[in-house]
Amino acid sequence: MRFHVLTLFPELIDRAFGTSITGRALERGNLELHTVNIRDYAKNKHNKVDDYPYGGGAGMVMQAEPVYQAYESVRKTCAHRPRVIYVTPQGRVFRQNLARELAREEELIFLCGHYEGVDERVLEEIVTDFISIGDYVLTGGELAALVIMDAVSRLAPGVLNNEDSAEFESFHRSLLEYPQYSRPEVWREKQVPKELLSGNHRRIEVWRLGQAEKRTRERRPDLYREYERRRACERELLRNKLLHMDMLENLRTDRAQVLQFDETGIMLLDDGRGVCYVSAREPQAGRSMLEKISGQEYDPVPVLVLHQEFLAETAEKVLSETAKGRPGDWELESRLPYVYTQRNPLPRRYEAEVVRLEGSHDGQKRAVGLLLSDLPKGEDRRKQEALKSLAQGRMYGGFSEGKLKGILAQNQMGALDFLYVGEAFRRRGIGRALETAFINRLLEQGRTPYLWVKQENEALQALQENLGLCPAKSPLWILKNSAKNSGF
Repeated sequence: MRFHVLTLFPELIDRAFGTSITGRALERGNLELHTVNIRDYAKNKHNKVDDYPYGGGAGMVMQAEPVYQAYESVRKTCAHRPRVIYVTPQGRVFRQNLARELAREEELIFLCGHYEGVDERVLEEIVTDFISIGDYVLTGGELAALVIMDAVSRLAPGVLNNEDSAEFESFHRSLLEYPQYSRPEVWREKQVPKELLSGNHRRIEVWRLGQAEKRTRERRPDLYREYERRRACERELLRNKLLHMDMLENLRTDRAQVLQFDETGIMLLDDGRGVCYVSAREPQAGRSMLEKISGQEYDPVPVLVLHQEFLAETAEKVLSETAKGRPGDWELESRLPYVYTQRNPLPRRYEAEVVRLEGSHDGQKRAVGLLLSDLPKGEDRRKQEALKSLAQGRMYGGFSEGKLKGILAQNQMGALDFLYVGEAFRRRGIGRALETAFINRLLEQGRTPYLWVKQENEALQALQENLGLCPAKSPLWILKNSAKNSGF
């Protein structure tokens, strides 16, 4: 991940971000930082970038042209137009789910304002996101940008030594973090809770959950009400957990918000990925939910995951009527969910070595590109999606005799998305090795492994059954707006 910061004080950003965890990540190449001094683009001998506001008033306003030229100097270096974040009390409040959303970007540009603000015309021209870190005013945007960059950085691949740290902390599952203790066992007559000294992992987990619930109920009743609602939603989905494991995992990892939960059905929205999950009790309720999705707030919807056949039968028509789309814009495909329902890891019965690939490693990039060159014509989009997974640290490689022979990519929800073994290396256990390592890794994180398999892919279905995954009794349907190219 690469950060670009447009600022009047680049040394402040460089010094603060270059220390501690983010500093080490910069040294390793997991993060990149590029600061741009807006004064360098002022067209006067004093490098002046501010002027009096039209209409009068106290203070000065940053001029549009230096800011725009600083932005243009960065945009020209980017492969795609990146999101531009202007930190302002007038923006969307920064929360953990927004940090996760931003962490999926390859590049971000931050614009740090000063004085009384920035000329509105350049904000209209370049800014994609207005974000606030709270209802108060700072002397400049640098500190707010650093807060956001720090929260986003720790979610980027390879930044934290412990990959689980980003998941199990404050705001996980809408709960505040449980109390933490270290040595000594007794300090000023205060004892470490006996549950943490028991060595019983199950007992420790129960204690931590209870403490997190108690702390959230006392300190953040608003969060606790949301937590109770989400738990009730989970209980309903567990009635058919094989079909709804995607929705359950999104709730458990706080990756989706509950749009609707009542007697007619459940609807979740992951607005960061543009994915909506729908499960309805009966057709009329399903149609009402689809019409709600295509309302102004969520229009247009790039991807829908539909959990009943009657939804698939009406979704394209409803969305084409209400979301300003043409019937040909929508692509519908059916997948059969498979879920690993056991808690015990799979035994390692293979010789291939499986490692998590690093998107910043040039040698690995070349090896993956060479392996994917075997893909048949017409699979260019699939190849691009796989390379994006690599860049975002969501790919595992299967090596044998020192050579990359297969890859497994996670989708943005953490589920298995793409398993590919080079044609010359098949029937040697490479695919089994990759999926075994993937399943065991998710189990270590407390996750439930699942994937969706195309119904015509009999070989992949056979592998799932051989590994012990359970198929759902019915398929689900994925409806994609091809015009939006969601990359889902």
